[in-house]
Amino acid sequence: LLLSDILASEGKAAESLAMLKEATGHLQQGLEAESTNRLARFECARAWLELGIRSRENGDAAEALAALDKLPLVLNTKELGADLLNEERFALARGKFQRALAQRDSGRFEESVATLIEAAQEMGQLVMGTSPRNQDQALALAETYTVLAEVIGTHFGTADAKEAHNQAVPILLELSRLHPEWAEVKYLLARNYGAIGSLDRDAGNSSEASKKTQDAIEFINEVLADNKENARYTFLLAKLRGEYAEMIADMGKAKDAVPIARQAVSALESLLGTDAAARLTPERKSWEMQLAQLYGVLGHSSETAGQKDLAKSSFTSAAAHWEKLAAANAADETVQQGLIWTKNRLEKLK
Repeated sequence: LLLSDILASEGKAAESLAMLKEATGHLQQGLEAESTNRLARFECARAWLELGIRSRENGDAAEALAALDKLPLVLNTKELGADLLNEERFALARGKFQRALAQRDSGRFEESVATLIEAAQEMGQLVMGTSPRNQDQALALAETYTVLAEVIGTHFGTADAKEAHNQAVPILLELSRLHPEWAEVKYLLARNYGAIGSLDRDAGNSSEASKKTQDAIEFINEVLADNKENARYTFLLAKLRGEYAEMIADMGKAKDAVPIARQAVSALESLLGTDAAARLTPERKSWEMQLAQLYGVLGHSSETAGQKDLAKSSFTSAAAHWEKLAAANAADETVQQGLIWTKNRLEKLK
């Protein structure tokens, strides 16, 4: 497992995954000889969890789910002959969280929400039951609520999404108070504030939406100051800038929105690079979709500002990007909606 981690840190993803699969198989075989060895069981469960995470990140949702299915088989009271320890129970809850992500990536959104709720409930019982609270586990709980809110907000309803965000934010604010330099805490705060801003915008509360999005941008800028090469943080800043540009364009400040949207597009183009053959993992797909949306924001802002040529070129880039994504997954409803919207905007510009 350690060698797999080292290979992953060196960017050798394929070699690392192969090593992890081999190590996990050996650990599973070892349990047959030492079925009551608690440490061996926990190490084997950790390996299956890591394999599930890596497989999902690599775009293999089915393989991820198969790996995650092993966790409750390895960590069970019958085999151990005793109740599960809190650490073991939390590992199972983490497994449910990863299962929910794989379900989300497969378009099974209702299942994902149900699994996320289960994971949050189980994590919450463990986190609230420790004194002092385990802060790493509290962060995992906040992330679970964050993802739950994002899935609900994107595919279901605003009210329930806000409720989940309101579960995540107080945990993150307390962690930020205790550890002001904890980058992941500020990153998750930025994600929550940005998502709440979008929900406020959709509800017609443009002033509050703008303020929340500006707060989110401030948080992620603080994080990026010390983590300039972090791709997730860079992506989030570009996404938030695009959302802010769209907001102020719709508030009558289109000329101010154009340079902000340009900046967001440029940052995300640089992040994605020029490798057209890059594997379309769930993360990369979300980045590619966001870039298509940012082209659309730039097109909308520049058209509103009277910059017709820039609007036309931006919508053309958006259409080309949506078409590329549609070719990879024609059944994706969000991609099809983006493509239709963009083509309609282009048609009106002619």
